[in-house]
Amino acid sequence: MYYSTGIFSRQLHERERSQKRRIFSHGTARRLNTQQIKALPAVVHIKYVQNSKIQTVDVQSDPFEDFFGPLVSSEIPIKAMAALRNAKYKTPKREATGSGVIISQDGYIVTNNHVVNGADELTVTLNDNREYSARIIGTDPTTDLAVIKINGKNLPTLPIGDSDKLKVGEWVLAVGNPYN
Repeated sequence: MYYSTGIFSRQLHERERSQKRRIFSHGTARRLNTQQIKALPAVVHIKYVQNSKIQTVDVQSDPFEDFFGPLVSSEIPIKAMAALRNAKYKTPKREATGSGVIISQDGYIVTNNHVVNGADELTVTLNDNREYSARIIGTDPTTDLAVIKINGKNLPTLPIGDSDKLKVGEWVLAVGNPYN
């Protein structure tokens, strides 16, 4: 008996599509899309800026380096004569982005610690393009969580859910806006 792989794969594809239709036939996709639309106003874009800084580090000085450049030969015991000296260098300005979620109408936002750690300036952009300056309220590097605050009133929020009430196989939604 001869089977065409094209016909077999087409039948398999049709069977998978009908199963997917059954999964989403109860409006699950529509409900998820509705939840996404409801969540958008409370999801924020966070811009992180760490200004350049002058840092001082201890480096070994070589008394002959001024005349001959750095010596590569390990035969000359220069390290025995070397002393420590301070060298200053300027770190580059760093910018990064991330996202967070507004959890209170007066401007408290939950985000990740790695998004705000070391920031000199934080700018929060809402979904409607309003921008606010933010300050760090608290961080927890162990759980990678942080709370920041913007000065606003009647802001859109997302309630924090209870993960203990979730069941295996239940749909959950992760939202973010790191690219704005």
